[in-house]
Amino acid sequence: MRSKWILLVAVTASGTLPAAAAAPTELADQAASLSAGGRYEEALKRYEEALSLEPENAGLHLSKGLVYQAMGKFEDAIRAIETAARLDSRWAQAYYSLALLHEAQAIRAQDEGRNDAYRRHLEEAQKSWNNHLNTERDPSKQAVARKHLEDLRARLRIR
Repeated sequence: MRSKWILLVAVTASGTLPAAAAAPTELADQAASLSAGGRYEEALKRYEEALSLEPENAGLHLSKGLVYQAMGKFEDAIRAIETAARLDSRWAQAYYSLALLHEAQAIRAQDEGRNDAYRRHLEEAQKSWNNHLNTERDPSKQAVARKHLEDLRARLRIR
């Protein structure tokens, strides 16, 4: 009975439920607002809290990855979005985001003279675009994926 009183006191004092008692969707909404305001570290904490309640939620992993991307933590972003794609292998948006991240990382690796990383990221981008193409139903988005694949194939042939 004491734990109910503690929660009631916490709600009464603040007017809201403590973050630990919030539902994953509420935490995700808070995280999205924090991220939109540039408060990325706080947003990540909210996504982590939501993921502790729903670890198999692909949308939360994707959103977390997009926050990492906004922070410039591209390898963390890739890992989070790969998790989203693994959890929902039919979700075109996850593959789209992953493909763009790998393309950006390939350019970065090329600029830094890291040829192995450049090729690896191009190959991963190619896989992600193929997965996107296989899951996307919108013809205009399929056309975008085809264009990226064409460009990637040309870049891979040059190296």
